[in-house]
Amino acid sequence: MSRSVLYETGRTSSGIRRREVGSIGPCAAGRSAASEYLTEIVYKRLEAAILEGCLTPGQQLLETALAKEYGVSRTPVREALKLLVKGGLAEITSSGIFVTALTVKDVRGLLQTSQALQGLASRLAVERGTEEQMVQLEQILSVMEAATAQGYLQQWIAADKNLHTHIALMGDNKSLVRMVRQMESLVGRVRHLAIHLPGRLAQSNLEHRRIVEAIRARNTELAEQTIQEHLRNGERLIVSILQNFVVPFAGERF
Repeated sequence: MSRSVLYETGRTSSGIRRREVGSIGPCAAGRSAASEYLTEIVYKRLEAAILEGCLTPGQQLLETALAKEYGVSRTPVREALKLLVKGGLAEITSSGIFVTALTVKDVRGLLQTSQALQGLASRLAVERGTEEQMVQLEQILSVMEAATAQGYLQQWIAADKNLHTHIALMGDNKSLVRMVRQMESLVGRVRHLAIHLPGRLAQSNLEHRRIVEAIRARNTELAEQTIQEHLRNGERLIVSILQNFVVPFAGERF
């Protein structure tokens, strides 16, 4: 089997089917809705491929090849690539569009920015979060703990991202939510490095429980302290792995 242009591992993007614009209706609004639908699907697939390492740093994203791979026209692919560039997952050079490569310094910057944003998010969650949102936060934590017990790593990763985004949503600040979501996507590229360490998932769950309990107790200072301590722990582990195992083999940019 020849290697897929989209995935270096040879996997193809199943689940995306061509959706004809004409099936929506003859009006321009219908065509626009169909185009946005396809763009969103293509973007989500590309984002997942980058975060899971199927599309590797420095790999070129070819519009024509991607359109063929996904079975769509070039327009939604072009728009999806623009979103990837805007979100920092891809970069434009004189040679085309490529998956963004990172350095250890870049990763430190991302993680430190995430700490600042999450610290603010936790404070606002304490001040503005509703009782219903508190219950939902505890439910997300339960999903994480159950996923750990059952060994469902991908489910844990999704719940972890959901928990941090939910804390931002509790703060009722749209700008903050947008930035936290962007940071969660960017940090997702290296987060997997730490969670594979023995005992890290269980330790992370304990740290998340302290965060949730602090928010539930409406303790602003403790909520900020626990979430930043959790993120600093992750930063130390990730940077250590990058410096000792990734950079020596992949180079300064990975």
